[in-house]
Amino acid sequence: MRIIAAFFIGSLIMVLPALAGKIAATVNDVPISNFDVVERTKLIRLQQPGEFNNLSAAAIQRRVLDMLIEEAVKKQAALKQGFSVSEADIQEAIRHLEQQNKMAVGELAKTLTERGIALNTLTDQILADLLWLQVLQKNRTDAFEVSEAALKEKQEQIRKILAMPAAIVSEILVADEATIRTVAEGLKDSRFDDLARLYSIAPTKKEGGFVGEIGPAHYGAAVWAVLDKLGAGQLSDPIQTDKGWLIVAIHDKKAPLTGDYVDIWDVVQASFPLPFEAPIKGCDTFEMHAKGTAFPGSLQRGMVSPAQLPVPLKELLTPLKTGTLAGPVTVESGVMYFMKCEETQRKLVPSLEELKEQAQLEQMALLSDKLLTGYKRLAVIVSHC
Repeated sequence: MRIIAAFFIGSLIMVLPALAGKIAATVNDVPISNFDVVERTKLIRLQQPGEFNNLSAAAIQRRVLDMLIEEAVKKQAALKQGFSVSEADIQEAIRHLEQQNKMAVGELAKTLTERGIALNTLTDQILADLLWLQVLQKNRTDAFEVSEAALKEKQEQIRKILAMPAAIVSEILVADEATIRTVAEGLKDSRFDDLARLYSIAPTKKEGGFVGEIGPAHYGAAVWAVLDKLGAGQLSDPIQTDKGWLIVAIHDKKAPLTGDYVDIWDVVQASFPLPFEAPIKGCDTFEMHAKGTAFPGSLQRGMVSPAQLPVPLKELLTPLKTGTLAGPVTVESGVMYFMKCEETQRKLVPSLEELKEQAQLEQMALLSDKLLTGYKRLAVIVSHC
């Protein structure tokens, strides 16, 4: 017996370091293994592709381990307070995930198996979430109730923002009047972006002066009053501001959006070297044709509001039926064609009920952070990474 006991103790001494190497952390003496970290990493990559882009292997491990530590703290806090989750609750959550992702019943488990991810990696995550939700519900207060007056005020704020005009612009900002006069003269035969890189003192200098979309508040009312009178493709005269002298190039103007809904078009566009006479009907046919004959990279498809399209393009597309080709429109590189694929409406202003739900979710997130911080201070957390 002594020989057997000695052999067992000796073996245990040899095995313990290997076991220790498999433990990534403990939370109140409950272990989180390196296997748990690897499996959760695979699950996150499936749930959120690109989540770990540009991160080193060590940074990914640290981030996932932090998630698992917080999950363990939440789960232990909930169980200590007597909360529980049934297997039926977990299965219902899985069915809900399948419905959200338009999967058949059982397809989620099959997908995890195909990706080499243990099913309990997902069910452990669901268990922690459902337990923590009960903790949050217990700690909710009357402060979670948002008044109707506050919600209506939020609606009006959204409407005011949508009603603001906008422009897509580039800028050249210099310190003195003499330099801006030199720039203005140079714009007669030089590119705006080249002169911006040469003369501008604004942070946009590296981008050739490109600012992007702005509203009246960006430069202030006085400058906007000047810009508002300009159309797409026009330059402002030199404008004196408190930061220096400014010339602005207007690339496009966007009209204010009014009402709680806006018309949305699904539009395809592409540029070609020459006009064509092919009888094209339907967006799929147009896209297929463009992939073989259009300039590389010119084929684009997206949702746009006709209210914010340049006037000539809006006038071109408005009378067309969906699936009908519009063009050719002559451009510097050749010709462009457009096609309207679908006409829909998009809700711009959330309802009072939607705003209330959003506000409560924000309050719930703040409560979650507060409670988690408190429980983590009470927990004994040991990381082996």
